[in-house]
Amino acid sequence: MLSMIELNGAVVIVTGAGRGIGRAHARALAAHGARVVVNDVAGAHACVERLAADGLTAWADTSDVSTWDGARSLIGATVGRFGALDGLVNNAGVLRRHDVADLVEEDLDLELGVNLKGAFACTRFAAEYWRQESRAGRGRLASVVHTASDTILTGSPGGAGYAATKAAIVALTQSASLEGAQYGVRHNAIAPSGRTPMAAGSGLLAFGAAAVPDDPADQDQAAPDNPLHNSPLLVWLLSPESRHVSGQVFRLRFGAVARVTPAANGRWLSPPDGAAAWAADELGDALNSQVFCSQFPPPMREFPNQPSMPFSRLDHR
Repeated sequence: MLSMIELNGAVVIVTGAGRGIGRAHARALAAHGARVVVNDVAGAHACVERLAADGLTAWADTSDVSTWDGARSLIGATVGRFGALDGLVNNAGVLRRHDVADLVEEDLDLELGVNLKGAFACTRFAAEYWRQESRAGRGRLASVVHTASDTILTGSPGGAGYAATKAAIVALTQSASLEGAQYGVRHNAIAPSGRTPMAAGSGLLAFGAAAVPDDPADQDQAAPDNPLHNSPLLVWLLSPESRHVSGQVFRLRFGAVARVTPAANGRWLSPPDGAAAWAADELGDALNSQVFCSQFPPPMREFPNQPSMPFSRLDHR
């Protein structure tokens, strides 16, 4: 089906776009008419060259967004080149596999730096630019899409550091959406999925460490776990068609999309008979009978015909 959405030269930055999901996003945005800045410390130029070979145009940036100066440089260079910034995709991420009992400080610092500080830093300097433009009477409708993860719902045995950063991304999304509304900027988050080099290299997914191409276009594009299937939602969120959507979190799996309400509060269980508080045993009985009996099943059961099972721990020691 041919998409009718056109981004009409919108300037969009995609961090971590050297491979995998980020490269899929860059490809889709360029195909829909955006001017895409591909940010990646290692793979930016290779991505731009491959897109050019496929008839698509993008610009490379190798700034390290896990540093304040790197994020400032990325935003400043983009605005300096194009005179505008319309969208930001905070996609850069790393995963280091450790049980909590085996965490290595350097690996945790890396995850916090790239996944969380990188998103904060890029958002900070982009938001400063958009706020200044608005105050100067040059406000423009802009959109930020942050990359969350299924792990905000499922947890991640062997990936607690990664999961914690992604939960924080949701809080960033919701807080920044309230601030950005004052000057025309929307913030949403997506929890993507797919067979990517990072996922394969982590050892956390059932398909193991088999080599995965950097460019999802080199995978079977009809396969349900191709990362290209994440990008239509991203394109829509960065387009004026979604101008009414902000502060939302979406989950993607096998081409399906779900809206997630991670901060939704369940039904209150009030103490019985006007008591000021619960007795511990009565509260336990109420929780067991009224809450845990309807506990949501593991998410993969939503897709029983699909082959992969996330976070396989068959090799757990």
